[in-house]
Amino acid sequence: MVDDDTERFAARVPGPPRGRGTMSDVGVGTGDGPVRRLAEWGARRDSLPTSLRAVLGYYAATGEFDSQAVLLKRRVDETMDRLLADLYETVETALEAEFDVAAATFRYETKLTLPAELTLGYLYRQATERATGRFDPVTGTRSRLFGLGGDTANRTPPPNLSATNREAVAFVDRAEGVTDLIVKALLDGDMRDAINDAEFEDFEVNDELSRAASIQRVAEVAQETLRAETERLFDRYPDEVRAAYDRAVDISESHQDEDDAFRATLRDARAGEPGLATRSSRRTSTPRSPATTTRSPTRNATCRISKPSTTGWASSTTA
Repeated sequence: MVDDDTERFAARVPGPPRGRGTMSDVGVGTGDGPVRRLAEWGARRDSLPTSLRAVLGYYAATGEFDSQAVLLKRRVDETMDRLLADLYETVETALEAEFDVAAATFRYETKLTLPAELTLGYLYRQATERATGRFDPVTGTRSRLFGLGGDTANRTPPPNLSATNREAVAFVDRAEGVTDLIVKALLDGDMRDAINDAEFEDFEVNDELSRAASIQRVAEVAQETLRAETERLFDRYPDEVRAAYDRAVDISESHQDEDDAFRATLRDARAGEPGLATRSSRRTSTPRSPATTTRSPTRNATCRISKPSTTGWASSTTA
């Protein structure tokens, strides 16, 4: 199978219900027949596009040809690229003012946004399945054919929408707004942890900025700017959202307090202290219940995606 974010997206975003365009619905590729074997062969071909390999791999594993997963991945990528571009532009403007440079370029390398991407794709699919008349609430157009007819950045729904489709568009707007908050909060926490640990390899800047300031100062200004943006977005949501975030931050920071002890234990284990490596391995190999796994807004965060509501629209969006 394909070891790529696209495949994980295709595998974890729920597939379409029976009767909505799956190949197994029309008797093609059911069971472990030649079509599924051919799909598995294609999924292993590096020469094919990654998105196609992901769909083929999903079909080989499940018997369902979920072409919508590729469209969802593309649309989520468009939205995430737009959100991150806006974020970086805000940070770069602050860096230019702080260090008096003409053109700052800043990027932060992280995979931490993947849970937010998966959740957004899940919500896009939920909104699309509830819309009527082939209306696409993600792009605001009436055509879903191969994803033509619009994009996520220029959503302009026609004025004569039904109440159901207006709700679908509002749902997408809320999903993207909360995703923006989540991405900023995740990166804020991740940058803060990186600065506390003096780990700056994920901060990428251009030559002009690197000559004007140390990477630590650049990271600190970037994180402070992102923190201010996160605070600004929190003002748009109920106090309960902020309270949940603060609780998660407290949990994460309590783990940070244990870092020195953990690193000392790891050094001892690598140095060969008798029995220590075995004891550490035994502790870490014990599986934890999913209900007790820590969810943190900072480094190595995870995300649980609940099932969609079967009655009415969800009143809020969470991740």
